[in-house]
Amino acid sequence: NDPSRFFTYFIAALQTIESDMGAGALAAAQSSGAQNAESVVTTLINEIAESEGDWVLILDDYHLIESQTIDHALTLFINHLPANFHLVISTRVDPHLPLAQLRVRGSLTELRFQDLQFTLDETSEFFNKVMGLNLTTEEIHMLEQRTEGWIAGLQMAAISMQGYQDKTNFIDVFSGTHHFILDYLVEQVLERQPRSVQDFLLKTSILKRITADLCNALTGQNDGYSILSQLEQANLFLVPLDDGRRWFRYHQLFADLLNNMLKQRKSAEKVRELHQRASKWHQNHGSLEDAMFHAIAAKDFEGAAVMIEENIAGMFMRSEVPVLLGWIEKLPEEILHNRPWIDIYRANTLALASQLDEVDPLLDGVENRIDPRTPQSAALLGHIAAIRAYSANLRGDHEGVIKMSQRARHNLPETHTIAHWMAAYALADACFARDDMEGASKELQDMLRVGQHTGQLILSVPALCDLAAVRKVQGQLNQAEELYARAHHLMVAHKGLDSRVRCSYEFGLADLLRERNQLDQAYQHAIIGNELRQQLGGFLMVGDLVLMRILQARGDLDGAMEALRDAEKYMQTYPFQMAVTLEFKTARVAQCLAVGDVETASQWADACDGGSEMEQIVLARLRLAQGNTA
Repeated sequence: NDPSRFFTYFIAALQTIESDMGAGALAAAQSSGAQNAESVVTTLINEIAESEGDWVLILDDYHLIESQTIDHALTLFINHLPANFHLVISTRVDPHLPLAQLRVRGSLTELRFQDLQFTLDETSEFFNKVMGLNLTTEEIHMLEQRTEGWIAGLQMAAISMQGYQDKTNFIDVFSGTHHFILDYLVEQVLERQPRSVQDFLLKTSILKRITADLCNALTGQNDGYSILSQLEQANLFLVPLDDGRRWFRYHQLFADLLNNMLKQRKSAEKVRELHQRASKWHQNHGSLEDAMFHAIAAKDFEGAAVMIEENIAGMFMRSEVPVLLGWIEKLPEEILHNRPWIDIYRANTLALASQLDEVDPLLDGVENRIDPRTPQSAALLGHIAAIRAYSANLRGDHEGVIKMSQRARHNLPETHTIAHWMAAYALADACFARDDMEGASKELQDMLRVGQHTGQLILSVPALCDLAAVRKVQGQLNQAEELYARAHHLMVAHKGLDSRVRCSYEFGLADLLRERNQLDQAYQHAIIGNELRQQLGGFLMVGDLVLMRILQARGDLDGAMEALRDAEKYMQTYPFQMAVTLEFKTARVAQCLAVGDVETASQWADACDGGSEMEQIVLARLRLAQGNTA
């Protein structure tokens, strides 16, 4: 139900056929799946349409999807499905997709219960050839009628009859709707198994995926492999998940009923103990999501919180924030109260998402709970200060940025790379906005060191491109070009040309080329950056202002004004960094002057207080246009 995760799996399935299929869409999904689902789908459709051969993709158990974002994205995908692609969806309930519209268009094939019912001939072949029961035609007809051809019911009837001498008597008492038949037969199946197998089935019914060693951890026995082999040979609702037959799952209905019977026959404490054992096994084997699922099912919230704390930084860097927040929401408030790091990373996420009103209350609560005598108090306060510095920059609070960045640097250990990056980024941007290019350079060099140390392109490439922007302001265009070349080399070396950080490179280089009057090349790079931005998200307004200046220089006045209107729309919707906000305020005055609209330029100039060189220059141009040369 996390769009980023959904599309990552969706594309990974395609890549089992073509390893590079959907590479661009995958980068978009992992960077901002929920916010950018439409762009992910659009990119994917184009890539599939250009591929050779026919594709069939199966989405199994789609009834588990509750995300409207995924439903809407899949609807877009279906409505523009390439001719060489077929989508198969298996679900217990009708999905929230435009089925009626698809029926009318002749684009939908439906297989429902009546289509899947076994005919009399199929039932006969199943009972006598597959299960070897040698039933008469009359007995088969009776079973076929009473199960309504429902294969799960037929399968359990066949398994139950294997232990009966008098099959006719069994068939005579076999009655009821298939839901009641299922309950009845599961009990019959269980009761006819050895006690050890019954115990095995009940205890392992809590598992989504089953393997012998995991089963042994739950049962306390060493017979997991032999029992799984026995169950598979008996056709006892065990579905293999790999060719090596190491991993299995139970048929979903069978698992549900086994699980219900487990709760009836075992105490709640015993069921929680099983979940705890499963969680511990998965934790030891690196299966974090399964470990978390079982820890929460066991109500082991302390253990779940420990796992979150241990993995929170890594998940944050891998953009797995929706999954992380989903786990956090399941924890009781008293657990969160004693785990300050969890609330700090929640605030970190909100700040990066520009939801500033929610950030300070969370951080205030954490600060009030920190005991300054504990060893981790400095790191906690340092990370809080870094988040506050980032938020202050978005609010235009220059003094707040300086104060909080210094506090962060004083308290943070070197290993807290995310917090160091946030503080340095906020301070570099504030320095740039106040014409302190040396201060901005120093902070960006720190950002670059952190990025190179961690190998994170998302830190290194923007740092290099922002350093290049500083060099442009200083008139050092050759040095700026060298920095852009370094950024490009990094992206090639780390396969990052399809990532969103490339936007920083494309827009920055486009502006440099404009400065040199190489307008056609500048325009090409701006368009590449804009296409990547639409696919992958981010870099709002930045690209519009670059494009505006290039179009103006090329003589496309209408296009330049359209780009300015796009930038203004974003400015009214989101808070932006101080330097970007300053650039927007001055750019709209300059653009109005460029098209001869002095009156509108005068109105926009009210937002410029002359506190920076950029503002002073544009205000001087306005005075000249007004005839006020003095």
